[in-house]
Amino acid sequence: MATAVTIAASGTASGSVDLTNGVELAGIELPAAKTGTGFALHVSRDNSTFLPLYGLASAANVTGVASTATAHYFEEGATRGWGFAKIVAASAQSAQITIQLLENRQRRG
Repeated sequence: MATAVTIAASGTASGSVDLTNGVELAGIELPAAKTGTGFALHVSRDNSTFLPLYGLASAANVTGVASTATAHYFEEGATRGWGFAKIVAASAQSAQITIQLLENRQRRG
């Protein structure tokens, strides 16, 4: 399954995605219409304060290719335990873009 998030024209951050029901993010699809190539995954426990997510090796940053649609994966479990997530672009978007976030739904026991 996938969830669509939008970054508005002149904006840098998408709306948030609710992860409180056991959803984990598995990947991201960036559209060709994006401005710039740098995108980062930010997470929050309260849907208010968002912080860039870092792993043991580096930030969960995604580098796309200009004018090309690209797909990327997140390390398994990267968003586990976080309540909310959003995508933040390194530069303002010249037009509204829609980003697809691929989900991995965990079974609740």
